[in-house]
Amino acid sequence: MKSRRSRGFTLMEGLFALFMVAFVMGALANTLRQTAQIKKNTKNLDQEIEVFHLMMRIENDLNGSFELLEPQPGQSSEVIRLKRVDPALSYLARTDSSGDPENPYEPSETVTVEYHLEQGFLYRTVQ
Repeated sequence: MKSRRSRGFTLMEGLFALFMVAFVMGALANTLRQTAQIKKNTKNLDQEIEVFHLMMRIENDLNGSFELLEPQPGQSSEVIRLKRVDPALSYLARTDSSGDPENPYEPSETVTVEYHLEQGFLYRTVQ
């Protein structure tokens, strides 16, 4: 007598294959979700780093300034203008040839830094 072999899968084999497909799909979905979260966090981190660098530049300008030109005390303005020593000059190049203790920097050694808002963006100009 010849044994008759059935074609196809048994119920257990079918359930096991379905379980494996579901497991792989779940792992793939979880990986994609984590990748999207990492991408979002990286974008937010880039924006925070940009804001940090901007605040450090403003702090550096304020610490290096010796005269606030605008706004005047008690006034408000959308423009901040200050005078500071030119950071592009080396320390040795800055000399006090006039000897005036009230104004130790010559006009050629100073720059005017201006921060202003324009259409919601903060701009910095150096003159």
